[in-house]
Amino acid sequence: MINIPTLEFYAPDYDALKEVPLHQGARFVGLKEGQTALLFYDLMNHYVFPGGGIEAGESALDAVIREVLEETGYHIDAVKPVVIIKEHFADSIWHHTFFTGTYGQKVQTPRWTKEEQKYNIQLGFYSFYDALDLLSTHQGDDPYSETIMNREFLGLSETINYLNIPL
Repeated sequence: MINIPTLEFYAPDYDALKEVPLHQGARFVGLKEGQTALLFYDLMNHYVFPGGGIEAGESALDAVIREVLEETGYHIDAVKPVVIIKEHFADSIWHHTFFTGTYGQKVQTPRWTKEEQKYNIQLGFYSFYDALDLLSTHQGDDPYSETIMNREFLGLSETINYLNIPL
């Protein structure tokens, strides 16, 4: 088993004695010609890395490969886990495994679910510096935007450190 660093955060209203659902996800901070992909959710006005929920019986690696293909249309290569970010809220717990690697060949257009289509998602590629700036300064409209983009910022920061990329 690979030892992956874990960052763990607790919301001020988190109650360790309360039973809440656990959700698991996988996200990809990949490289394509010196840039990384971010998805902009227009309806909520915030940015995230490609990725999503891990389905029953699926590994985090399988989930990130599937999600990136669905959300970007790209195959990904040389995929390695970087960090697990655990978030504890009053109503749920989230474990996100962040992976890095490279974007390979684009084989299809993004295939959004009906649920995802309502968000008017747009794919863009950004330098690591610009992605850090967006994730740390952009003000989203959804009540969870700040928390979500903070998580993505930490995943990107850990990936930059893992890859030893100077900014």
